[in-house]
Amino acid sequence: MEAQWSDTETDLLKSGPCSLEKLCNRKILDNILLSCGRKIEDRARLILEASRGGSSSATSGFRGRSSSNSLSGEIENQMKFEAIKPRRRKSSTTILTVDSLDEPESVDYYTQTSFYQEQTSKCREYLSTHLSSCTLDNLVSEVQQLSHRSGFFFALSSLCSDRLSHLPISPPNSVGYGNSNGNDSGTGSTDKSIELMGSAISSHLLLECIGHLANLARLTLHALATNIMLYSIAETCTKLQVLDISFSSEVTDLGLLYLSGGSGRCERYLPKPPEGCKYLRELHFNPQSSSTTINPVMPRVVAYILRQLKYLRVCDMERLADGLQYYLHGPEGGYHPKMNRISNLKLTHFQDTASQELTEEMLQICPYLRNIKLNVVDNLEKVGQALQSNPQITLDKVTLAYGEDQPSVQPSLTTFLQLCGQRINTLRLQCSNKTFLTNKDLSTIATNCPLLDALEIVNLSMSEDPEIISASAVPKPLNFRFLTQLRLYQVSVVPSSAQLRELCLFMLAGCPDLEVLHLEFPEKAWFFSDFLLDEILVVNPLPRLETFVIKNAAMTLISALRLLNQRPKLKKIGKILQWDVEIGELDTFEQIIKRAKSLNLLHDVTFL
Repeated sequence: MEAQWSDTETDLLKSGPCSLEKLCNRKILDNILLSCGRKIEDRARLILEASRGGSSSATSGFRGRSSSNSLSGEIENQMKFEAIKPRRRKSSTTILTVDSLDEPESVDYYTQTSFYQEQTSKCREYLSTHLSSCTLDNLVSEVQQLSHRSGFFFALSSLCSDRLSHLPISPPNSVGYGNSNGNDSGTGSTDKSIELMGSAISSHLLLECIGHLANLARLTLHALATNIMLYSIAETCTKLQVLDISFSSEVTDLGLLYLSGGSGRCERYLPKPPEGCKYLRELHFNPQSSSTTINPVMPRVVAYILRQLKYLRVCDMERLADGLQYYLHGPEGGYHPKMNRISNLKLTHFQDTASQELTEEMLQICPYLRNIKLNVVDNLEKVGQALQSNPQITLDKVTLAYGEDQPSVQPSLTTFLQLCGQRINTLRLQCSNKTFLTNKDLSTIATNCPLLDALEIVNLSMSEDPEIISASAVPKPLNFRFLTQLRLYQVSVVPSSAQLRELCLFMLAGCPDLEVLHLEFPEKAWFFSDFLLDEILVVNPLPRLETFVIKNAAMTLISALRLLNQRPKLKKIGKILQWDVEIGELDTFEQIIKRAKSLNLLHDVTFL
């Protein structure tokens, strides 16, 4: 029996139930779906080629015309297709209807044959009967990584059923779809995957799959969504709660109207208006495309979405502020209800390209706002005053984004925090590569945000400080009394090591309740060594630490053992392979950890 399992699979079995679930999913995909899918797709291609070769023309079989071929009786009605021909978006009001289809000679339509559809229907019914909804979701997530393999289309078609609750489809590792830190890595198979998922045949397949997703709750279609797909989603996925169609340049205002249950000027081309996704809570359509020439969504369409989708919490669009203004005041010179007759919105997130667009009127109709992102273009005084005059707004998270034309975060940071910093729970600063901070800026945050729970800074670059504290003096730490999470990404090591060393002491020594510490240096930070960690722990023992992730530090495994001592809540230590560690030391470290666990001297800890 052991001969049937590879060494990798045996290791997975020994790792625990979570790894066993992954192993079972892999077996289902490789041994059942992909293996059978290759054979079924090959046979479907043969049937399609036979139908084309025996018909009077390549097109006649697709349109149901009579043919003298012996297989025509079986195949003539199997070529019904609904695919969308890739096209350039001409304007924000471009109309795409169900009649906008590909020419039959442009792609291979074997997935539309009756044989292929019968086999996928049988497999879909079998999987939905014997597998749980959670297992189907996990299989769909894993099969996305195998889109370059033969049998992928059959596997995806079979998994899409009314038991599925989450369908994520996006070209992996393509330009513009990376993670938040921008660390993308591409391979040859990945490029194939991107090309395959963006092909016309995948449009056929997605339209076919969407028709079976009646109970879908979350859907992601990065760069692949089109207006006709949104029509099908609005007609079938009526229980949808989260929809992400970012980077989909083929989606226009009309497609968004479909989601709201409207049809615009295309009502005469449609059999009926779509039912709409009335329970939609999150709609992500930002950015609309990787191109900067795309026309944004019209404000009146955004206002219509806000008016029709009563449960919408997140409306992530480029012109959300303009849509809110249209919702409030309507067209210029036209009739519009008074302010006291306009229903309040349930939006909890606000993100727009112009920070000064957030007015007091918008805050009054959005009393549930909790997450606000502002691109800083001025001193933020108007926004701060508007938030100050609306104390019912709970500022769970505030993000301030600074562009390359702003070398400093002042005076906007001080002005904004003095007005409403006491109500901020999480503060995130997104700095450009040309934006620099000083110790005074950090002191401003600590002074004006006394109840701050989490602090995140992206692209942290410190300017040269002529009044840097000498190494012999004891630094006066910042007073982050209630801070539990500190995340600093892309911390520049350009300043002197002494200044960066004092920065770490300056920030970490005054956080007694810190639970999550995440630091990332783009290159090796030699100043962050075992000695610096010892100095920090002497001043601040970090007794409540749960997650400790440091990237590109000069620490050794001795620091990992030091952290595990007297910190019972520590569950995760990350990026140890990017410390000053040799491969040979890992074996000894592993033996020490296993021995401590066997003696019940160590709790469960995950090493990343």
